Amino acid sequence: MRRLPESGARCVAGEAGGGDHLLAGIMASRVMGGLETVLNYLLLNAALVLTALPVLTLPMSVAAATTALERWRQGGEDRVLKEFALALRAQVRAGTIVAVGVPFVAIGVGVEEIHYFGTNSMGIVGQVCLGLGVFGVLMALTALGYVLVLSTRYPLAGPSEVLRLAVQLGVRNLFVTGPLFIGEIGVAVALCLVDPALVLVGVPVALVNVIRVTAELGIRRSGVPEWKGPG
Repeated sequence: MRRLPESGARCVAGEAGGGDHLLAGIMASRVMGGLETVLNYLLLNAALVLTALPVLTLPMSVAAATTALERWRQGGEDRVLKEFALALRAQVRAGTIVAVGVPFVAIGVGVEEIHYFGTNSMGIVGQVCLGLGVFGVLMALTALGYVLVLSTRYPLAGPSEVLRLAVQLGVRNLFVTGPLFIGEIGVAVALCLVDPALVLVGVPVALVNVIRVTAELGIRRSGVPEWKGPG
């Protein structure tokens, strides 16, 4: 059996060792990337939960989380806490608060109406009001995702313009993204009711991200034109 020259053997061994180091480096990079993604999700989730505790700040917190996710996934900006803080500060603008707050208020009023007319027998009038309450909650849930994404992408748009586009998208995609929005929110609420600890391990920010992706699906499907700004 012919033996390789010593220099050739060292060359082959070096190439094999270099290949192993390269593979190990790629694997380490992927592991670090995965850990960084998990850490960003947990940090953003913690920021969202803490800032939403007063309840009144819930719309602003959800909108800020949506903005941070948009810039992270589309622009590659992975400093999610900084982006969340900047976006939360920007939500102080009256227009943004109104645009994002309307669906939350509508959902709250609708749920209270459903509870009231569902527990009090008031004949045909009560049934009509109950039906209107259910329809209002469903439409508000359907439009919520579009409001969050549109207010993030077009921060200079007025609240009436954002709400108009959101309702338009909600109606166009009522039987496509509507059930998805409702199902996503329902699953997240059910999970948190079964195990409240899931609130701390990423369910809220995961829900916001899924709603954002679903809204993007509806926007692409309907082909909403780029908003050019006032005037």
